[in-house]
Amino acid sequence: MWWFTNKFRSFFAKHLERELPVPTPHSRADWFFLYAATGGFLRGRGWVRGSVAALLALLFVPWFLEFSLFGRAGIAILALGIAVFVSARAERVLGTHDDPRIAIDEFVSLPLVFLFFSPPLSLSVLAAGFILHRAFDALKPWPIRSVEKLPGGWGVVVDDCVAALFAHLALFLALYFF
Repeated sequence: MWWFTNKFRSFFAKHLERELPVPTPHSRADWFFLYAATGGFLRGRGWVRGSVAALLALLFVPWFLEFSLFGRAGIAILALGIAVFVSARAERVLGTHDDPRIAIDEFVSLPLVFLFFSPPLSLSVLAAGFILHRAFDALKPWPIRSVEKLPGGWGVVVDDCVAALFAHLALFLALYFF
């Protein structure tokens, strides 16, 4: 029995507790961009970190919906540009493409799920949009997976934006037919 317990502990330590090391940024600007891209060094692994960032973004959706459609589009384009730039800088510091520690893409893309909806939205619609966004982001059907291969910050952010548009379409169809 002790053998099984030790194996379980080593598996747990290796796969669930281990956090990816944070590289040493070379400048204050690197620290800033790494902090912004990772959501203030959000804790968690993989999909947990993205889900936490998306939940935080969900708090801003009612504010986002107060703007006109053109205002929402302008905010989305501005946020997309900032997120691409910040993600590209963070990728250089982290040394990998689409590092799972980068969470700014989920924060920027979740409001796009509700881009063409008018306020007020019920909690069930917000929850369904959140779940659909996370599902499309995790499953990455055909066009999303190919967009992920774009260079630099574009691949990090745009794949989540496409997943958000898929979630928007799925949510719209679900509300229309049900």
